[in-house]
Amino acid sequence: MKKEIINNVQDNLNQYGVITETANFGDRSYPMLYGKNVVSKLDLILDIYKFDSKILIITEDKLVSLFKDKIEDSLASRKQDINWLSVSGKEEDKNIDVILNLYQSASELGIDKSSSVIALGGGVIQDMVNYFASTYNRGIKFIQIPTTVLSQADIGIGGCAVNHPAGKSLIGQFYQPILSILDEEFLYSLPESEISSGLAEVINKVVCLGGIHNENIIKDMNDMVSGDYSKLMEYIRLSNKVKREIIENDEIGINGGRLLLDWGHTVTHALERILKYKIGHGFALGIGMVSAANLSVNMDILAKDKSDLLKEIIIAAKLPTTLPKNVSAEDVIKSLDFDQKKLKGDTRFILMKDFGKCFMSESISDESIAKVLEDQIEN
Repeated sequence: MKKEIINNVQDNLNQYGVITETANFGDRSYPMLYGKNVVSKLDLILDIYKFDSKILIITEDKLVSLFKDKIEDSLASRKQDINWLSVSGKEEDKNIDVILNLYQSASELGIDKSSSVIALGGGVIQDMVNYFASTYNRGIKFIQIPTTVLSQADIGIGGCAVNHPAGKSLIGQFYQPILSILDEEFLYSLPESEISSGLAEVINKVVCLGGIHNENIIKDMNDMVSGDYSKLMEYIRLSNKVKREIIENDEIGINGGRLLLDWGHTVTHALERILKYKIGHGFALGIGMVSAANLSVNMDILAKDKSDLLKEIIIAAKLPTTLPKNVSAEDVIKSLDFDQKKLKGDTRFILMKDFGKCFMSESISDESIAKVLEDQIEN
């Protein structure tokens, strides 16, 4: 039945230029829809899925005024009860307290097992709503509509999490949406800094993990930062393809393959904790990828010209490569105690042999990490 629905979605939306790709998770498989103004076809999509009960849209405060009319217009013919809840969408608010408030509000609105939830917003919204949907009434249907480059390029395929004082994304679940809508038009209103931030995840997945490279990569980064949305969507699709294939082979992290997605994120998460999430994830990731690549070079695993090229690509995306001025190597090393890859007190990194060839390291000394970080301190 699931395959039937996905085929039906594809058959009905192809005529509108929508590209359908499938996240394959057996009977929990779902379509990922790419195109322009896909969200205007929500009524058609919900018809295919035979959803006629209440809809709860959870979004960020600032997006209600931007997209409420567009979403409600697309659902006007359905005469459904559409409810809106908004939260801040800030990383520091991605926690259990906010989730508890969502439970309360949803119950007061009469949201039940037959209802559908739409996550409209960036990565924080996607994580929180995924976690909310997976636990409210022991699981209800939800649709992902990410609205930033970062959330579209790193959409929560196969999992979600919220933060805890003891660590980032410490509390989580593995729960699939019924579909994801990746609409190019949501990206048009984004400032350049948001595009750059999202390109960090594109570089992370496409270049480093996927090993997908072409001689125009630097130009492509420049073009995308300057607003080439068509090219941006191509790279977003590639990014999701790489992530999807990794998770399809290790959905809940049993064989360790899923941990490869942590490439570049070791120092990234440390910086986010130190700076209390005041640094954008993509900007922290630009720095974190340089740290991981330089560590790979220092350990004679990665050729220096590959590390240099990666740094050029990151700079072309207008991302930082050096530690913020108020952060020391010692600060970062202390924060690594909270890293999810830490094992029996040993710090581990995902290292890179070459583009597309990443692996989990053995224990790495604080001295080795400090050397890399000190080289990233701005003179």
